[in-house]
Parts: sequence; structure tokens; C-alpha cells
Amino acid sequence: DIATANAKVKTTFANLLAQGLFNRFPNLRVASIETGADWVFHLFEKLKKSYGQAPHLYQEDPRETFKRHVWVSPFYEDQLGELRTLLGADHILMGSDYPHAEGLADPISYIKDLKNFDYPDADCRLVMRENGLALSNRRPT
Repeated sequence: DIATANAKVKTTFANLLAQGLFNRFPNLRVASIETGADWVFHLFEKLKKSYGQAPHLYQEDPRETFKRHVWVSPFYEDQLGELRTLLGADHILMGSDYPHAEGLADPISYIKDLKNFDYPDADCRLVMRENGLALSNRRPT
């Protein structure tokens, strides 16, 4: 069920942030694939609260750490506009998830959904191609 999957992925990323994984490995990049993006908004609410109550547990605001190290592949029916505002188009990956019900048989049609949320052409290119390509290249140590 989708609620259980969202809870698991949200818990996984909360743990990665709380345990300081990205501080120990500053070049580490992680992509969340086939999980959609609805969980990101709830995670950010929880991280804001956690950081507000116990900032000493983090080297910086964990939402900023997340934005630097995590890429998300939203489903086409997710809140694509709000996600771009939250993470930036440079941390969003196109995903079709086909043949699942929320998948797209014609992945190029994903661009229509981006356009419905007023993504400019440059952001569409990032999401549809450049971000995934950049993730496939190793970063220097």
C-alpha cells in the first residue's frame, strides 16, 4: 500500500539525515526512484520541527542537506510545481514507473505534466535528461 511505502521511504531519509551520513560522505548523492514525491513534503515538515527543537543534533538545517544530496522522481500526478519550489528543478528526475498504474506508457509525455505546472523549457530539460545524466557521472573526491 502507498501509505506504508511513503512511510518507509520517509523514515529511510530521516535516518540518513539524523545519522549524519551526508556529512560523513559529502559527495554522496541518493535518488529516490518509483516512490513518488508526496512523502517529501511531510518529511520536510518533520525535519523543520526536529531542527527547531534540537538544532544541536544537526550540522545544518537537514532540509538544506536533503536538497543538496537527494534527487526525487515524482509521479506525473504529484505536486510538480510545489516540488520544484521546494527542491529546485535540478533535483527532480523524470520517472514513468510503467507498467504500474501511475506509470506512463509513453515517457516523453511526462513533459506535458511539467508544462502544466509552468516548468520553463530549461527546467524541463533538467528533469527529462540532464539531472539523470549528471547523476551517472562520478564526482571527484
